[in-house]
Amino acid sequence: MNDLHIPAYREPQQNPTEDAYNAACAALEMHRHRADDAEAKLKDALRIIGDLIDSDDCWFDHHGGRQPSWYLSLEPWEEYPQQEAKELVKSASGSDEEN
Repeated sequence: MNDLHIPAYREPQQNPTEDAYNAACAALEMHRHRADDAEAKLKDALRIIGDLIDSDDCWFDHHGGRQPSWYLSLEPWEEYPQQEAKELVKSASGSDEEN
């Protein structure tokens, strides 16, 4: 059993003061604008990445380089940037079709 008694002046305030409410609303509005700006920049970045993606499928040439995108020095464990970009754009757009 807890015998701890919190005096009335220490109990949480149920209704915020007008100043606290206004400050919270201003902070939320500022962060909403920041989130909207970030979302717009992300959409632009994804569009640009989508435009830069090679639409053709790649293949390995006789030297082991990726063609036609000229990634000649990738090690076997390294990710192929074109494929990573395709997957990023696909997952961000929610699309099931290949770009």
